[in-house]
Amino acid sequence: MRLVLDEMRAARPASYSRIEFAVPYPTERRQKCDLAVHAGGEHWFIEVKMWRLMEDNGSRTTTSSHVLSPYAQHRRSALTDCEKLSRSGFTGRKAILIYGYEAEGWSLSLVVDAFQTLARTRTHLSECQVASFDGLCHPIHCSGAVYGCELLGITPHIDVNRLQ
Repeated sequence: MRLVLDEMRAARPASYSRIEFAVPYPTERRQKCDLAVHAGGEHWFIEVKMWRLMEDNGSRTTTSSHVLSPYAQHRRSALTDCEKLSRSGFTGRKAILIYGYEAEGWSLSLVVDAFQTLARTRTHLSECQVASFDGLCHPIHCSGAVYGCELLGITPHIDVNRLQ
């Protein structure tokens, strides 16, 4: 993240002059928001998650839980970050950013589609914006995408047991 943000600052120093990492949550000081970007009079608080199916050595990994886990005990999935960030007390806009690498036959877009479906049961979420990349020199992780979704509020939780 730091490398990408350094490039953003170099390209547009006025737009990205104030960026903070590991910003304490107002309501939970021990928990940290990955990124805060203060630019153009706006304040963005962003949780960032990486997804990849393959490790650097080519073996498989199981990082879908980093994006899709609904369990509060995990506290670190993109899905649980949606609720945490929506209830954070931060003054400004909030977003989830998921970046990842493609592997043949394993599309990141399917994971992000599943994330959006689940996240919308808990929060109001904008349509994700996507930017693809390719041509990286890594032998395994040579292409992928970055998805960003703005959190627009909390969806009242429905207790499905009460509907029966």
